[in-house]
Amino acid sequence: MTEEVAPGIFRIESDLGPRFMCQYLLVGTDASLLVDTGLESTPREVIEPVLAKLGVAPTFVLVSHADVDHCGGNRALREAHPHALFVCHEHDRRWIEQNTAMLNENY
Repeated sequence: MTEEVAPGIFRIESDLGPRFMCQYLLVGTDASLLVDTGLESTPREVIEPVLAKLGVAPTFVLVSHADVDHCGGNRALREAHPHALFVCHEHDRRWIEQNTAMLNENY
């Protein structure tokens, strides 16, 4: 489910087992920002159809924090949009860049 919650701000909702998760897409005239990539399958199953429908590609991808439901789709999204700039807080960087570090140190 996708809803435009304010002009140019889209809430992208998808299933997370018994709960749901959301990514946000901010679309401006010069750039767009996607907040979080969800699980590994989220870009392909949920985000890409929204991007295609809106005719937009992410300029920036902001990973809010190092949890799998927020950054698990990074690889798939990067493959689909190799020119997008991925950003995160420096404290989360190691875990976001290395799955084994995230699993061993964060969980």
